[in-house]
Amino acid sequence: MRGPRPFSTHGITLGEGIAVKRFRTNVDGDERRLYGDEPRREWRALELLARYAPGLAPKPIRADLDADSPLIAMSQVPGEPLGMRPLTEAQEDAIAGALSRLHHAIPAPVLATVEPAPGSPQLLVGRIRDMARACDPGATELADFVEHVTVWAHAGIDAEAFLDRFDLHPGERQQVTQLRRLFAAFWVMRLRPGGRAYQHNPPGTFERQAARLLGLLGSA
Repeated sequence: MRGPRPFSTHGITLGEGIAVKRFRTNVDGDERRLYGDEPRREWRALELLARYAPGLAPKPIRADLDADSPLIAMSQVPGEPLGMRPLTEAQEDAIAGALSRLHHAIPAPVLATVEPAPGSPQLLVGRIRDMARACDPGATELADFVEHVTVWAHAGIDAEAFLDRFDLHPGERQQVTQLRRLFAAFWVMRLRPGGRAYQHNPPGTFERQAARLLGLLGSA
């Protein structure tokens, strides 16, 4: 049985202290249209974090955002990708601390000028847009994180215990639960047999993801 490999939907090239990320598009450009202006949004995020939260994310080095296959070059962060092995409690604490810093680092007036990231058009479009308007972005990001396949399936992070590290009032916790169901459904579709994500994960991951979604749908 093969173990998990670093999960990436894009091409990553590592050099001496530099990581170059090249964004993929398929033949007819559907992926590029699907993800919107993802390269430009990611570059903007790296620039903001370098200014307001230095050390939290890779440093932006250069970008070619208008190329046929856009690329971003950034500093290489030491360590191994998340999901290669189960995390220790101390590592989970560190991740929680990093996310908390991320949510509070950029001043609100600056953040208000940043265009929100689009939802995934192929996944319950109206439902996601309605929930995105109603939910706090930081709650949304927590739900996205704990339901990522590398987080729960490969790194072994217990979602409920991890969320307990954050000061969420009951209403926010309920929003996170609802959003987790949507993200879990997204991963069921990404991991379906024949897809790229299916091939990048150990056998049985799709079945485990489907069971996880059913469990979330059955929870209060």
